[in-house]
Amino acid sequence: MSQSHDPTAARPADVRHPAPDAARAPTSLIAIYVLAQFGLWTVLLTPVTVTLALKVASLDGVNKATALGLILGIGAFIAMICMPIWGALSDRTTSRFGRRRPWLAAGVVAGGIGLAVIVLAPNMLVLGLGWCLCQAAFNATQAALNAILPDHIPDAQRGRVSGLLGLTPISAVLLGTLIVQVVGSPSVWMFLVPLAVAALFVGLLVAVLPDRPRADVPAGPHTARVNPVEFVRGFWISPRRHPDLRGPS
Repeated sequence: MSQSHDPTAARPADVRHPAPDAARAPTSLIAIYVLAQFGLWTVLLTPVTVTLALKVASLDGVNKATALGLILGIGAFIAMICMPIWGALSDRTTSRFGRRRPWLAAGVVAGGIGLAVIVLAPNMLVLGLGWCLCQAAFNATQAALNAILPDHIPDAQRGRVSGLLGLTPISAVLLGTLIVQVVGSPSVWMFLVPLAVAALFVGLLVAVLPDRPRADVPAGPHTARVNPVEFVRGFWISPRRHPDLRGPS
């Protein structure tokens, strides 16, 4: 005996066609985000690779290698310490300007002050202090930039955007070297032009970033009223509870 066949009824009720990803980040935002990262690397890596060595040599040509290594080493240590702290504070910022914008802007401004100290430094001590300020400040901007990737870039686009971000450091080094060749050395412009590049692109990101204020501050080790010991403990991640962070066994 034949039975009537209803095509609609024969289709399994639980079959669903995947909907297109409607929450894609705009191409314009991605472009400005990548440019902001490029600008920050330009102002941060140009001194590391070229201009800081030229300034050190102008102050002490005899001991320049030792002095440069010491200054860069201390600066790297400052960056290592400051980055996670700024990131934790950025996550919990409740400013009406948003969570990331204040750190993006303040880092570039304070870093510019550090570069001014370097330009005017009469000796190695002042030069080293200026570079420490640069590292602490620019890494505040870097921490906010790092957080924008999970904040505003959906999973489907994150790999491609990460690839573009990975191209920015070497591109920034090339631009920094070109800047020094064009403006000459020693020159105040070899510090100010990279700063202008960073200020321009980070400023554009601050202007367009849909960074909403955070209305609540979650309870936890990084809240504003916690004691310093608990704040530091909040950075510990147990390798037993989170084995993926432990690395290959």
